[in-house]
Amino acid sequence: MVIQPVDTLALILIAGIGCQWIAHRLHLPALVLLLACGLLLGPATGVLNPGQQFGELLMPAVKLGVAIILFESDLNLHFHELTETRPIIRRLAILEIPIAWLLGSLAAHFIGGLDWPIASLFAAIIVVTGPTVILPLLRHAKLKQKPAALLKWEGIANDPLGAVLAVLVFHGLIYGGTSPAELMANLG
Repeated sequence: MVIQPVDTLALILIAGIGCQWIAHRLHLPALVLLLACGLLLGPATGVLNPGQQFGELLMPAVKLGVAIILFESDLNLHFHELTETRPIIRRLAILEIPIAWLLGSLAAHFIGGLDWPIASLFAAIIVVTGPTVILPLLRHAKLKQKPAALLKWEGIANDPLGAVLAVLVFHGLIYGGTSPAELMANLG
């Protein structure tokens, strides 16, 4: 039985709101419950298959959802915090991204068994610690203001730099002779 797009959307909204409510009641980060619920309803049981159920509407819906998430996280920015954390953020961005990329590549290759091109691309993607992930976690961490501001602005600075790194690595692999088909074949 194939669930209709309207039913799929209703189920996603009910599950999402339910996870948010339960997380609030249990004082947990909602992200944890949302991820578990998404895995349960999607790959684990196959109840939801958005690619099949939404068809051509899937990518516009994803783009709209990402825009809403990014806009919501930007509403929580306080630029006065940046003035005192700017030097630390600059040092973190210069040192953290290359080190995380190197260590992530090594781990993906030696622990995950990925080929070097895929390990490098995977590591470039995971260096991003954007505000959409950090802000909800900081709400529950109960940190003092300065460390919380530092982590928040690190995520904000890291987000675009990590995205640029991922694009550069991807294009370097493509223009360096690795085709997208080869990249995808190396994932399996």
